[in-house]
Amino acid sequence: MKKPSTIILALAYSIIFSPLATAQEDFFAIEGDPSWVFLSKYREASVSINDQVSGGCWIDPTASMNVVQLELLRSSIHIEEGSFFTPEIFVSANGYAIDDYSCAANVKLKVWATGFRNVHNEELKLPSIYRYSLWSSSYLLTGSKGDMSSRITEAHQNLIRSFLVDLEKNSQAFSRAAVKDLDGHLRDRWLEYFEPDR
Repeated sequence: MKKPSTIILALAYSIIFSPLATAQEDFFAIEGDPSWVFLSKYREASVSINDQVSGGCWIDPTASMNVVQLELLRSSIHIEEGSFFTPEIFVSANGYAIDDYSCAANVKLKVWATGFRNVHNEELKLPSIYRYSLWSSSYLLTGSKGDMSSRITEAHQNLIRSFLVDLEKNSQAFSRAAVKDLDGHLRDRWLEYFEPDR
């Protein structure tokens, strides 16, 4: 059985914005990506890891997985099994040994979200659902093989912290944009949805 938040996310685009659109005489659209709000509100994500580092330069990928999950849990984001509707935190690194004593690695963190779009003409309407990159950032590391693995872990920790800052900033920005042109009861309703604890 699907969790309520998963069902809500699957229907959110059609449900959330229909009252906004019908409440306005003219076309109404919000600038921004609502996936930031969904992740901030429902606080669920999956985490996966991809080790593409050779030559003994990343000897403990599990450490990166652990620090990313810990930062998410500290931010009250629950770690879930992956599904098409659950945002995915993708932890990765690509690299190699330059020689016996040094390494190079590209350390990356990417967040995948689910998007919805209608493709239509005058007669047909085709709903579509797809995965896309909501957020991505990386570091290029070079240096001693002896501490490269710990540096990769530290880089992943810094990346997930940067994402969590952007999550709150972008969620708040979208929420403000969604209600700035609304008045009265409709504004209060959407403020209650976006900021239930205010």
